[in-house]
Amino acid sequence: MGIERSVAARALWITRINGDAEDYYLILFGPSSGTTAVATVGAESGRIQSSAKLSGLRPHLSISAEDAENIVRSAHPIEEPSWQVAAVWKPSPASWSPFYPLWKVSSEVSTYYIDQQGKIWTELNSSQRRG
Repeated sequence: MGIERSVAARALWITRINGDAEDYYLILFGPSSGTTAVATVGAESGRIQSSAKLSGLRPHLSISAEDAENIVRSAHPIEEPSWQVAAVWKPSPASWSPFYPLWKVSSEVSTYYIDQQGKIWTELNSSQRRG
């Protein structure tokens, strides 16, 4: 990938929710204020699956786990107050790229998915095509 050893990196575990696909790590290179590269690495295989260089002008992920939970709490304030948040991905209209995971925000009674634009999805139908 051509990244210097001194560049900071963070890893985010992403659970694949489409069948038997391998979970992966999304590796974010550079300071949190400006991601310079991203890579997906198979959680079991340890192999780099894909990578891309970025401008480093802003963070790659615009929505954090905390942001996702707050979006759901604001939209559904009456529901279960105990939300669990996890990074997930499935090819769907919410995200066609594994570089842009979704946040699964769930309680005992409801599940929502938050994309990197802050939109709430109630289901992820991969048979839908882009509009």
